[in-house]
Amino acid sequence: MSAFAHAGRRGHIDGIPLFALVGESLNLQPFLPDNMADLSKLADELSSLTVLEAADLARRLDEKWRSSAGGGYIFELDAELADTPFVDWFGTETVEFTLGYDVDREIVVLMSVMLVPGASYLDDQLDGVFDLRFGIREGGMKHEWNVTAPDYTRECANKYIPRQHRKAVFSVLCEALKLLTKHSHAKHLTMETVYTKVPDKALKKYEEICNFLGGVGFKLEDAFYDDDNGKNYWLLSSVPIETGP
Repeated sequence: MSAFAHAGRRGHIDGIPLFALVGESLNLQPFLPDNMADLSKLADELSSLTVLEAADLARRLDEKWRSSAGGGYIFELDAELADTPFVDWFGTETVEFTLGYDVDREIVVLMSVMLVPGASYLDDQLDGVFDLRFGIREGGMKHEWNVTAPDYTRECANKYIPRQHRKAVFSVLCEALKLLTKHSHAKHLTMETVYTKVPDKALKKYEEICNFLGGVGFKLEDAFYDDDNGKNYWLLSSVPIETGP
């Protein structure tokens, strides 16, 4: 079912409109406050609506429910990726895919998978090292250049990636990683947590990413927790690490 069709089914129980249930035998009056509208009267009024009036009512209710559920954002994952990564003036290599749309705000929500040069905690120690980052951007539907900076917060992820779709998003993210590593000149990849003192359960996604990268030629060389700043770090390499004498 499409996101639009799903939105239209709010106010249904097992596919049956709530007003249809009210019009049958459901009696909630004993459980309602005294100042609530009489449901029997409401059912009679609804039954007298024409088809056009009922459709207009359904539209208005849908708009109201969508507004109370967090605006006009619709999750609609697009797994189709570009043939090659986009490389900006700074050498950042990026693969993006669509998470969804907010028609009211006229934005498309994108997941950006990036290899950033000059941003690694080992930048001054290794050649060909890139920092691997995942962020969510908001882009204008009318102007592709109107894109926000990546947002790495969990609040943003919770806002735009429904829990039941996170495995699907992770699967597309891995495909983006495969594309990046295939075309990148990176020899070493690093990752670090955005937040400090991340619980073990939340670190599982990083372990899964490391396992996936191991399958495309990047071996996990180091993983540690920094007691000073409370962050976790990872180093993966596709070539042997040269050490000094």
